[in-house]
Amino acid sequence: MADLVLRSSNLDNIVAGPLTARWNAAGTRILRYYIDLRHSKMNLHRELSAPERFILQSKVDALLAAWDEKWEQHQVKTMLQSGKESADEMTADALQRLDNLGLILAHTLSVNDAVDWEALKDRSAYPMPLRFPQARPVFTPFPAPTFTAPTISFWSRLIGKAERIREEAAGKHREAVAVWEAQEALGRSRHAAEVGH
Repeated sequence: MADLVLRSSNLDNIVAGPLTARWNAAGTRILRYYIDLRHSKMNLHRELSAPERFILQSKVDALLAAWDEKWEQHQVKTMLQSGKESADEMTADALQRLDNLGLILAHTLSVNDAVDWEALKDRSAYPMPLRFPQARPVFTPFPAPTFTAPTISFWSRLIGKAERIREEAAGKHREAVAVWEAQEALGRSRHAAEVGH
């Protein structure tokens, strides 16, 4: 079989017999060449013969190409069948799970499992500690606004505006003190409410 070449995409599945020849009665000339080919996975068998080796080679090439195509179709069909079987198994499993969920729902609806929230509440007296580990917070007031005397220019004194400038500055200071006192009173009352005085 030294002169024949097997060309196939799945040579692992191809089994080739020896290349044999039939001679004429005198043994001087070869009448036909023979080769036996088998496909082990698809259980195919063919004996090819031809009067010349190149003709036998073309027959072998055509047969192996046909077997390769059949093998690919067989693999696709097997894969589809396997996928269908897998999908059927998954569908059966999903239906079983749905049935189980229906049983859970039916069981839950048949049982009164209402929770009595009032029974879960702890109404015992809380033992309030007499001393706390940290000191009670102390209220720290913001500093009161300070009066800053206005700067009066020479011209303001000359035309008599100095007194009015001082009165405006004193009025603004009184307003700032009133706002500060209101904020301090509000802060003290909040502190007293939060601390518990």
